[in-house]
Amino acid sequence: MSVPIISRIEYTDGRDSQVRMHLSFPETLEIENGTPLGEVYRHWLTCNVDDPGMFFESRRYLSKEAQSTISTIVDVSADEPLEYLFREHTLRTSFHFYAGLRIGELRSRMAQKALTDEYLYVKGKQEPVIHEVHEWRTTENNTRVDRHYVKINLPLFDQTGAVSYIVVASRFLAPDIVPLSCALEQSLLVR
Repeated sequence: MSVPIISRIEYTDGRDSQVRMHLSFPETLEIENGTPLGEVYRHWLTCNVDDPGMFFESRRYLSKEAQSTISTIVDVSADEPLEYLFREHTLRTSFHFYAGLRIGELRSRMAQKALTDEYLYVKGKQEPVIHEVHEWRTTENNTRVDRHYVKINLPLFDQTGAVSYIVVASRFLAPDIVPLSCALEQSLLVR
């Protein structure tokens, strides 16, 4: 099954580059329905998203696989996006550990720009967003890393209705698996 691409953005910074594809939510969610990402999304739907603490506390009821997909929790209550704070960040690669850092403190300008754009979009739309990301990065010890993953951004709201946190769940796509988005040409041919 092919998933329509809503938008495609490329980011670069020196030797690092990244392609982010904003995927159509209903079609992608249909594919993710039986995965841990789908479980995290269904759990988010059942929580009172006007109380971030409820989500934080109740996520312990998720399966271990679903819990392990929650890679980041970002406090986006600041007015300035570079001040958004990584409340939690699970280190699953050799990249820098982001917990406790603000977006403006990230080493990679590419990561700053991509994440700022992503979180501003979720905060403005006030709804979940799914991206497929393929990136080529250089770690602090000068190792090249190629990552390909799908991620869902889930907004949590404060009592005023503003997005105060974004929960990010992600899963890596094996290199030999066709990307969810396939090629745009293939998506158009399937329809």
